[in-house]
Amino acid sequence: MRDPIIKYGFLQFKFFLITAIIFLFLWILSVLPYNLALNDPISNALIDFDAYDIVFSKMRPQVTPDTSIVIVNAGYLNRNLIAKVLERIEKENPKVIGIDLLFSESDNNGDDSLLTSVISGYNNCVVVNQMSAFNEDTEAFDSIALPGIQFKEKIKYGFANLPSSGDESRRTVRDFIPLAIVGKDTAYSFAARIIGLYNYAALAKVTERGKAREPINFRRNISDPGYYFINYDQALDTAIDLSVCKDKIVLLGFTGIDLQTKTFEDIFFTPLNENYAGKSFPDMYGVVIHANIISMINANDYINELPFVLTLLIAFFICYTSIYLLHVIKSYYPNLYQALSKIYILLLVIFYFFIAVYVFYLYNIKLNLTLTLISIFVLPSSIEIYENYLNPLIQKINPFNKKGVQI
Repeated sequence: MRDPIIKYGFLQFKFFLITAIIFLFLWILSVLPYNLALNDPISNALIDFDAYDIVFSKMRPQVTPDTSIVIVNAGYLNRNLIAKVLERIEKENPKVIGIDLLFSESDNNGDDSLLTSVISGYNNCVVVNQMSAFNEDTEAFDSIALPGIQFKEKIKYGFANLPSSGDESRRTVRDFIPLAIVGKDTAYSFAARIIGLYNYAALAKVTERGKAREPINFRRNISDPGYYFINYDQALDTAIDLSVCKDKIVLLGFTGIDLQTKTFEDIFFTPLNENYAGKSFPDMYGVVIHANIISMINANDYINELPFVLTLLIAFFICYTSIYLLHVIKSYYPNLYQALSKIYILLLVIFYFFIAVYVFYLYNIKLNLTLTLISIFVLPSSIEIYENYLNPLIQKINPFNKKGVQI
């Protein structure tokens, strides 16, 4: 009569060996070059998918507006009218004005002179610029691309680069770069430079975190509404009261012609997109992304991630325990093992997925899904490889094999 009880206890060398082999395999995969990725639409969609997007898109309750930020839509105003808008706003004594408009070329018609004169006349303006040639290995930019127009005085700049800019502009924006090294100098992002003028303690906090990339804790869009919003025609109408700008952060940028008409200019996908899988239209303009970053830094509302060592230990424990349980299943139900093992893997993946999502929803802490889920998926194959190939080889070279000791 077959004894259905597993021969060995929970602490078993071969369980540890199989787990170690799995993580060695994952480490080898992690150091392989990434240029093997496919470029077809299906693989691109899978690469751009993040399980935590469901929390942003569907699970979070409606948040209160951030009344410290006013977004002013510049539309397609020329530089003369932009200067007039800035003068109107400055009369309301805002704390900071962030100008999220790239003046890449000079008009040479007098408008540049007026605009530079207005911006240079105030010490609370931050003008956006772009960095070029970001090196992923050194996490540094090669150079700064300053606006095409020349300002009369020294202007405060902040770079607008987002990790999905350039060739990745159709990907979802999830992170931002707080500061970067340019040569031997430190350059601050547009949002970080603005928050430094508004709340220096908050800037010190994001600097202390020391992350090359910070996940953006998206909370609001202008369609919610999540921020005070002023359209360019309202800003130019002297009959309209703009006192809401007093002591606020004012962000002047592009949000289309109006809130009802979206364009493909300076607009991105974010986790707040209602269609978090299979997105059809970008949902957030660049200036609103900057507003979300500023809100997060100002409120100390960061997304945190488990340290890699702790993530590795959790994944290792889940993997080791699963190997033991699959061994138990095979001992009790050898004829049903193939079906039961697949059911177990599926239930474990679903369980871990929901645990990770709810931990993020409740505590703003991200668990590393990739490492644990991949290790779970390769479990059955790894066990078969061990039993069919590695174990016979080990038994051949086992010096205790003649004494009946198995590993």
